[in-house]
Amino acid sequence: MKKAFLSVIVFLLITVSFASSIVGRWSGTIEDQFEVSLILKEEGEGKLTGIISSQIGEVSISGGKITGDSIMFKGASFNGLAVSYIKGKIAGDTMHVTVGFQGQDFKGKLTRVKNKVVSERQP
Repeated sequence: MKKAFLSVIVFLLITVSFASSIVGRWSGTIEDQFEVSLILKEEGEGKLTGIISSQIGEVSISGGKITGDSIMFKGASFNGLAVSYIKGKIAGDTMHVTVGFQGQDFKGKLTRVKNKVVSERQP
């Protein structure tokens, strides 16, 4: 059951995005238990795709829609498990997500992963 839930969560998380400010790498947890990371890409006006990674592997997602600072994916499935919806809301470098799975809402929080640039000094 935990693997199934985690798989669904991974699928759902990738759908959370907001135009070009959402593009990039995000990392966090669902229900403070399931660690996930995702990479989001914008594929045209208001459309999202991405890759969700967790302890059980990776999954590609597509068909997400961006409206303002919110995202929504409807009627998704992952490994045969139905997900009613994936909703997300972005505030700065934080993304709050809600995943509808088997009649319940599972909430999580992701944070943008910022690239660290290391500069080399020349002698």
